[in-house]
Amino acid sequence: MPSVREAVAGLVESDRLDHWLVEAPETVLIRLMAPLEMLAFQYHREPPQDRHLVRAARVACEELEDALEECPEDLLRAVLRLRRTLLAEAR
Repeated sequence: MPSVREAVAGLVESDRLDHWLVEAPETVLIRLMAPLEMLAFQYHREPPQDRHLVRAARVACEELEDALEECPEDLLRAVLRLRRTLLAEAR
């Protein structure tokens, strides 16, 4: 589970988050913000609820799946890293 938390941190604690909000097209923002807010909430929750964090991460990845080509490059990499990590954890 630490690897999922690290991958989520790459999204919710990125110093590029504000830039993503400016750079991403509106269609991506509409699909990104609710899942990202949910993901950030679960990431910072005390005590941690790992199963909720994993579910929020899956939802965020699924929601952005069709919009990845429109995402800024570093956001794309962060989402793909999270997706790979979730797949590895599922095995």
